[in-house]
Amino acid sequence: ATDTTIVRVTDRPFVGAVVLRAVYPAYLARDPEGLPVGEPARVPQGTVIEVTGRASTALRSVYVRGADDSVSFATDGHSFTGRIRPRATGRYDWFAAAARGPVADVPLPIEVDVIPDSAPRVDLVSPAMDTIVATGDRVPLQITVTDDHGIGLVELHGVRQTAEGRRLPASVQRVATAQSNIWNGTPTVDLAARQLEAGDALRLTVVAIDNSPWAQRGVSRELILRVPTMEERRSLARETADSAAEQARRTAQAQKSLEQRTDEASRERGARNQNTTGAKGAEAARQNDQREREMSYEPAERARALAQEQRELSENIDKLRDAAKELEEQLKQANAL
Repeated sequence: ATDTTIVRVTDRPFVGAVVLRAVYPAYLARDPEGLPVGEPARVPQGTVIEVTGRASTALRSVYVRGADDSVSFATDGHSFTGRIRPRATGRYDWFAAAARGPVADVPLPIEVDVIPDSAPRVDLVSPAMDTIVATGDRVPLQITVTDDHGIGLVELHGVRQTAEGRRLPASVQRVATAQSNIWNGTPTVDLAARQLEAGDALRLTVVAIDNSPWAQRGVSRELILRVPTMEERRSLARETADSAAEQARRTAQAQKSLEQRTDEASRERGARNQNTTGAKGAEAARQNDQREREMSYEPAERARALAQEQRELSENIDKLRDAAKELEEQLKQANAL
């Protein structure tokens, strides 16, 4: 008699019925959703992927391994659960073992494309360039901040640099708190409160922090507001005076030319009126009237042009008054009035 052999037939052990569910970071305010199995999954940074599945046999261990880390899942007989917290784009391969050894039939790798959260973009729109200011000025700023998800905080940082080049501790002014993904603001910098002196400069930057758990920062370009020295003020006053004098000269010339052309137009119209009055007979009056209508278009156009020039001349005179006031203020600041 031969030995007795007992053969039990079972299915080849495999791991399947995998379900992936993305749980997004709280700051995104986005509901969890399922992810396709066997396809690359694009998820925002900070997303947790919940994994559940079953096997055809009782499991001893199940885990996935990436390039830099591995994640083990909790097993309960034929089922398993766990969580993957991907920190970067990568691929996770499956590994499983049953009571009788490794399980070779496992799902396709989990491929994750992690989309990083971008830092805020900060644009200091106005003033467009570094500016010379007076110690008592109030300088309005125009700021635009954008972020891919949300803005947590916007601050104005200022550093005072003395005429000798020494930098004093920075001051921080909060200009906005939690916002959506775009914010436009027009804060004002009060230089009188900064106690700047001649030759000092105020270096301003706008800092925005997003509402992500990583509190990423975006910084604008640097804007320099500089108080001129006494010599620079005198130089600016001289330049303003030269400009105002040249503008006054051009305005005087324009006024003289306008007066001359206005007189000519007035004399031309008077001559036409006189010719019309001196005509004899009804037929002559009718012909003169017809001729007057035919010739009226060109003088009317000239009259409108003269009126427009008069308005422009009046505006130029107003600008001269403003320039004179500005010059007076600069002379006061330069102690040269």
